[in-house]
Amino acid sequence: MEAWSGRLKEDTLWKGRIRLEGDVVVPKGVRLTLAPGAKVTAAPRPIWSCAVFRSAPEGYPIETSSRKFCDIVVLGDLQSKGTEADPVRLGDPDNPWGGMTWLSKGRGSLEWTVIQNTQESILQTFDHSLLTLKNCSLTGPQVGIWSWGLSEVRFSGGRIDVPRCGVLCCDGSTVTLQNVTVRKDCKEAFTSEKWSKVVWEGAKC
Repeated sequence: MEAWSGRLKEDTLWKGRIRLEGDVVVPKGVRLTLAPGAKVTAAPRPIWSCAVFRSAPEGYPIETSSRKFCDIVVLGDLQSKGTEADPVRLGDPDNPWGGMTWLSKGRGSLEWTVIQNTQESILQTFDHSLLTLKNCSLTGPQVGIWSWGLSEVRFSGGRIDVPRCGVLCCDGSTVTLQNVTVRKDCKEAFTSEKWSKVVWEGAKC
């Protein structure tokens, strides 16, 4: 098992068993690739945290990472290349983690990827980031996708299994769902505010 924390210095491939010992930051110009079958788990508490903040339109700061848990923060590019037979898995039932955040025009493409047991939001996007998901499963106690600041998320196939809010769009962001299933007893399947929109194409609740 490989242990990781801190800022990546070059393009990196994760395969097999990976353990987050702290936050991992993918900076601009760097790509992190998760190979088919990669399994990423997290320590109960991070040994290093990046504590990223963004200013909301109203002026107050939004903390976009969780200092109490291990996060993956993407300003560059993250590619998760799972397959139906060999999906990528992030998180485990025993130790909650902070989830994944895209900032500053970061890019991401996730296929056949299972993300579970995040403490708050599973995926967050900010500031013109672009995230594409295909046949992914998102499971957690709070929010599935939280999108801000003219970022865009395109999600086709797969499932969002959260009790509080499946998709929350703010500040001009757009989330498009195609044939995505959202948990039936989710309190708010889709919520958009402040010039944002959720495009619902064949999604099911």
